[in-house]
Amino acid sequence: MINFFIKNSLKKIAIRLATDKNLRNKVVEGARKANDLNAEGKLLRTLGKSAGRIKRKIKL
Repeated sequence: MINFFIKNSLKKIAIRLATDKNLRNKVVEGARKANDLNAEGKLLRTLGKSAGRIKRKIKL
């Protein structure tokens, strides 16, 4: 059952990425920024901060 939801979600994301140019540009820009942060050694710290923000929002 969970696999069904995951498969449908991935399918919707793939279709949206294929059709929405603005979203595609955002994903590419995000990948570039992540690559730059990784080169500077700051990627894990940044991911930890964003994970903390998401965790805080879920608790509220």
